[in-house]
Amino acid sequence: MRPLSSKLHFKLYFWSLVLFAMSIHWLHSMTVIMTVIIGVLWLFQPDFKSKVLQTIKPSIFLFASIFFLSIFAIPFSKDIIESLDFVKLMLPILLLPLFIGTSPKLSKDSFAKLMYYYIFSTVISSIFNLVYFSYTYSTITDIRLISFFMSHIRYSLFINIAIFACFYFLFIENKKHRYINLFLSISLIWLLIFIFILQSVTGVVILFVIFFTITCIKIFKSKQIYLRIILITCLLVVLSSITWDFLHIIHEFTNVKKYDPSKLEKVTAYGNPYTYNADLKVIENGNYVFYYICEQELRETWNSISIYPYDGLDKKKEALRSTLVRYLASKNLRKDKNGILALTANDIKNVENGIPNYKLENKFSINTRIYQMAWEIDAYMHGFNPSGKSISQRFEFWRCAVDVISDNFFFGIGTSNVKKTLDEHYKKIETRLIPENRFFPHNQYLTIMVRFGFIGLLIFLVSLFTVILYEKKQRDFFVYVFILIILMSMINEDTLETQYGVLLFAFWGAIFIFGRENREVLKTENS
Repeated sequence: MRPLSSKLHFKLYFWSLVLFAMSIHWLHSMTVIMTVIIGVLWLFQPDFKSKVLQTIKPSIFLFASIFFLSIFAIPFSKDIIESLDFVKLMLPILLLPLFIGTSPKLSKDSFAKLMYYYIFSTVISSIFNLVYFSYTYSTITDIRLISFFMSHIRYSLFINIAIFACFYFLFIENKKHRYINLFLSISLIWLLIFIFILQSVTGVVILFVIFFTITCIKIFKSKQIYLRIILITCLLVVLSSITWDFLHIIHEFTNVKKYDPSKLEKVTAYGNPYTYNADLKVIENGNYVFYYICEQELRETWNSISIYPYDGLDKKKEALRSTLVRYLASKNLRKDKNGILALTANDIKNVENGIPNYKLENKFSINTRIYQMAWEIDAYMHGFNPSGKSISQRFEFWRCAVDVISDNFFFGIGTSNVKKTLDEHYKKIETRLIPENRFFPHNQYLTIMVRFGFIGLLIFLVSLFTVILYEKKQRDFFVYVFILIILMSMINEDTLETQYGVLLFAFWGAIFIFGRENREVLKTENS
């Protein structure tokens, strides 16, 4: 077969990258096809042997350190099939940097076009997800279901890349092209709105941290006093707003209604006995949940007004009784007949839909998610079972992982039988999690230590930062954003334990670090 001309080869290669970028958060099968195509183009590039030998660098293999760790673990594996499956999962971390790093570099304009297509695809996917969620789950408040193709947390990482790409091309590398700037401005505004709709606290925290650090760099380097004042003022306003929200939520859990045990009423207005559980100090809007409960009146009255039985499940498949008593407490109502009769038709609908607090009715509010997190943490600290609770059950994941690591600190347990080992240690620590909710650590640093020990984690982190220094990318805007997104996401997610997380790391790492001619420097006008 005759080699392709350089011009034709680059066109095919560029559009392969575009299709990969546009499908990366849509269809995994499409990215597999595009990886194969990029690999074929890599093999058939003009002067393949000489160009690859000239461009291949040790940094490409350092970037894939976790892939080589998984290879080295195979001889020590108790289950070869499971270990090979993990190697297969890690394979893109080797192949994509190798293919992209030794193929023709993207020019500044080509890279910009690639990012424009990615931004466009991200906007379309976000609109699709929102419409699909609103239509399919119109009565359900679990916003995590809004991401159709992957975890809403991982989806927020892809959105953050698009957001900061918009930011870069608008404010740092402004080409003053009216239609492109209009497209980027609309995309930026929409994606900023959508990431709050998504309610991924991980995504929002990453967004604020990166914007905060970029703003601080701008303040530090700018010589224009008025610009410094404006930026500092904006920073203080944002930080004050965030602090106020957190203080308000903390107030909800510290300003608790006090009861004198000797003055607690014993019976309801209908003469039925109340029960109290002083040991479970779970709170809703400053009111104890397990005070003033009359099960008889709750069951009879609720079953007379709703088709969802009191002893059954709500629409979120959680115990309706629990949702109901929390909802009544949130409105400072007693858990008896009069309390239920005081509920409006909308309140009844909320309880049926699985909303445990009237303040959480707005499923598109980030404050809703922050309150839920605070409630989970408070309930966990007071002995509530964390099963099914996104934040509080992570404490049990981490506790189990730390127990595993303590027995295998330096070299870990390898890449096989990880789930079995974790299950054994969940029993050892006497977790309150039900078996169905005993998952991986949801912290990539802990997961790497479980698999490869402290030595493996050290190799992974040192290799990653060595690559950045070797490629002289420490001041590159996109590499800076990429590294912060990856490292911060790994605090409460197993980012590299899923196909989408691996693709995000492998593809965008390869493009930002190895695939461009220029360096998009984190700069100000005076840098």
